[in-house]
Amino acid sequence: MAVPTLVIGGHDYAQYVPADGGITLAVYQMDADGSGRDIHTGLMYRSRVATKRKLEIKTMKIPASVAAVLAADLDVTYLSATILDPISNTHVERTYYCSSVTFGNQVLDPASGATYYDEVKFDLIER
Repeated sequence: MAVPTLVIGGHDYAQYVPADGGITLAVYQMDADGSGRDIHTGLMYRSRVATKRKLEIKTMKIPASVAAVLAADLDVTYLSATILDPISNTHVERTYYCSSVTFGNQVLDPASGATYYDEVKFDLIER
């Protein structure tokens, strides 16, 4: 049985990702210059050069200390991430870059004195 996974920079963040809507995967096909439709027939001609993945990731409530580690893991030119790939249903490690990170509201838990972010959102795009 395959278990949802999110490992970035050697740190496991899966416990902070909701099972419903936490990771969204889009698969993009990239075509070479010259691909396109024939102007006379409308027939499409493709020369696919690559297939790339984009992950849209949203966490649940996350401690500020963990958010700081995540921010450091994302603040590199390229990073390695392991996810449960929905196409192969296996755990796959790929190289990505992070295009944006949004930290949600800072929340102070009065009972524990700990600070949390209500969510962190970021995109990972395959290199």
